[in-house]
Amino acid sequence: MRSSLMVVFVLAAGCGGGTTTQEEGTAQEALDSNEVGSAESAIMVTSADSAEGSTGEAAATSAKTKFPAHFTPSGCAVATVTGNKVSYVLTKCTGPWGLAHVTGTIDVTYTKTATGFSAVASGSNLMVNRATIDLDATGTFSSDGTTKTATVDAKSSGTGPNGNHVTRSGSYTVTWDSTCMTLDGMWTTGIGLKSASTTIDNMKLCSGMCPQSGTVVHVGFFGFTITVSFDGTGAVKWSTSNNKSGTVNLSCDA
Repeated sequence: MRSSLMVVFVLAAGCGGGTTTQEEGTAQEALDSNEVGSAESAIMVTSADSAEGSTGEAAATSAKTKFPAHFTPSGCAVATVTGNKVSYVLTKCTGPWGLAHVTGTIDVTYTKTATGFSAVASGSNLMVNRATIDLDATGTFSSDGTTKTATVDAKSSGTGPNGNHVTRSGSYTVTWDSTCMTLDGMWTTGIGLKSASTTIDNMKLCSGMCPQSGTVVHVGFFGFTITVSFDGTGAVKWSTSNNKSGTVNLSCDA
C-alpha cells in the first residue's frame, strides 16, 4: 500500500514541457516544505496517540508499548524508556496517517499538563517516505472524545522528494481520529540563502490515499505567490499570482 505522503512529483506545466520555470521550481519548493511538515506532524500525532496516563512517566510507559504497535512489519520499531523519555528505533516501518519507510531514531520526552500532556521530539537524519528530516518539535496535546488535537511548535529541517533542503520555523495545529489527520499551520521556509512563508490550510491526510483536501500557499523567492490545491486525486493543481498555472502529479492511491 502506498502512503499518502510518499509522493513522486512530476510537473506538467500549463504551457507544456521544457526547462523548469521559476514558477514550477517554486511549486516544487512548496511541496517539499509540505512533505517535510506533513511527515513531521504524522510523527508527532503517532507519538501523542500512543501516550496515556496521569504522569509523564506513565505516558512514556504507555507509549513504549503502543507506539511500536502502530507500525508494520512487526518488530520494525523498538522502544526503550527512561523515566518520562522514550527512544524509538525504527527500520523501514510503515505506519498510520501516511507514514512509510520510516528509518531512524526518535527521542520523545513526555510531560503532564493541565489539559493533557506535552511531548518534545527530536531525531537526526530520519528517513520518512521520500524525505529526510532532522526533527525538532514540541507538541501540546488534548482530546475531546474521539477527536484529538495537537498544537506544535517546530524548528525542523529536511530534504524533500525534489531535492530541496528546507528549514522550517513556525507552528501548526493538527486534529486526528483513528483514520485521518487535518493540518493547519504557518511557518517560515528557508532554502539556501532564500526565505519564504508557507501556509497550509485544511490539509487532510489518510493512510493509503492522496491528500483528501487542502491548500499550500507559498510566498516564493521571486516576488509571486503560488497556491497548490489538493482534492483527493493524484493530479494536483498550482497557480500563481502572476497568472501562471500547472499540474503536479502525485504517485499515491486516489
